[in-house]
Amino acid sequence: MILKKVYVNFTIRLVLLTTNIFLLVYGLLKEIEFFTIINLGILLIIQLFLLIRKFNLLNRELLVFFESIKSDESGLMFQKKTGNKDLDELYSKFDEINHKISKVKAESIKSNQHFQNLVEHVNTGIIQYDEKGNIDVINKVAKDFFQCGDIHNLSNLDQKIPSISISLLKLELGSSKSIKVLINGVSAILNFKVTEFKIDGKPKKLVSFQNIKNELELNETDSWKKLIRVLTHEIMNSSAPISSSIKVISNLLKDRNSGQIKNINEITDKDIAHTVRGLEIIEERSDGLNQFIKSYRELTKSIEPFFTEFQIIEIFRSVEFLFAEDFKYSIIDFEHFTQPENLVLKADKNLVEQVLINLVKNSIDAVKDQIKKEIRLEAHCLDNEIIIKIIDSGAGVSPDESDKIFTPFFSTKQEGSGIGLSLSRQIMQLHNGEIYFESAPKRGTIFHLKFSKMISL
Repeated sequence: MILKKVYVNFTIRLVLLTTNIFLLVYGLLKEIEFFTIINLGILLIIQLFLLIRKFNLLNRELLVFFESIKSDESGLMFQKKTGNKDLDELYSKFDEINHKISKVKAESIKSNQHFQNLVEHVNTGIIQYDEKGNIDVINKVAKDFFQCGDIHNLSNLDQKIPSISISLLKLELGSSKSIKVLINGVSAILNFKVTEFKIDGKPKKLVSFQNIKNELELNETDSWKKLIRVLTHEIMNSSAPISSSIKVISNLLKDRNSGQIKNINEITDKDIAHTVRGLEIIEERSDGLNQFIKSYRELTKSIEPFFTEFQIIEIFRSVEFLFAEDFKYSIIDFEHFTQPENLVLKADKNLVEQVLINLVKNSIDAVKDQIKKEIRLEAHCLDNEIIIKIIDSGAGVSPDESDKIFTPFFSTKQEGSGIGLSLSRQIMQLHNGEIYFESAPKRGTIFHLKFSKMISL
């Protein structure tokens, strides 16, 4: 509305000015009275003066207004009584805009203070910095851990933990990295997670970290307890039949009354048959125990991944070819797809393929007694992660078994070694990835393999 009024005002002034100029030129050409020409000239000068003054006044007020915004003086008041209706209305609009700007700034400050309070109260260390290591935000938890005050660059942290600044600058989007450090003689294991974004076009990194040493120690203790429990169970399963068979054989070869070893003539064919069977049991259980030890060595051996880029569809096709006869024999409907079809993963191709083989083997066993036998492999990209899914229509995992299936040597199959899923989880950890599943009895199972697009090597 105010702009329209200004436009009309200037239009009228220009029309009058143009008319005046026309009359002045006309008078000069027609040689009308000198007095009339003088009056037209004076009137023209007055109109030009008023137009320029009006323009300069508006220009000056607009300049003051924009400078006040630029210099963050949004509290400047423009409301005045000049006697000029248009100018008073313009000042009023300036004040309305200033009020709204002040309100937005106040809300922004309030929001920023709220963010600062949240950052200070979370039980996680938080540091925000740019590509040169200049720190924008560092919360109290981070300061307390590094035992520092308000610092301005990551290099200041090197005084407490040598080269920690380099490690932080090398962190990449989506990566999760654990670093073992020693600070004031106390060891800690810091798990870092990083997010990247831009502020005013400048790249920033927001890093959160926690000391997970105690948690890892508790998990390690719990894992050892589970492992010892399983080891004890497996060893007892093998040693009990061996011990029992030895006692049976010993009793067969000794006289019940005297306890002396029987004469060769006193040993019957039945005694010999029982002895042979007992020896066979000892051999079977010894082989089983040896196989168990071999599996344990397989689980604990060091694995070094070799990272390359490959299309996921390649390993899907390899798995399909490998199990083609199993699918045909068990009448299993198998399918796979990737979105997009040429989706690329940076990982150890052989190790990832081994994980898929382990999971597909389990799926084949899971669906073999089902009416509906389906196995499907899927892969897609979500944000900065690549997800591979292994979906089957099997019997599902019971709640009692769900927290045990990744435990080494735990198996629901009679002939299973119980190391497939443990190895799969170990392989995913080597890729800074994650393996988890969704399942319910009689509703099938979905295993998820989650990889970060960018892997910190």
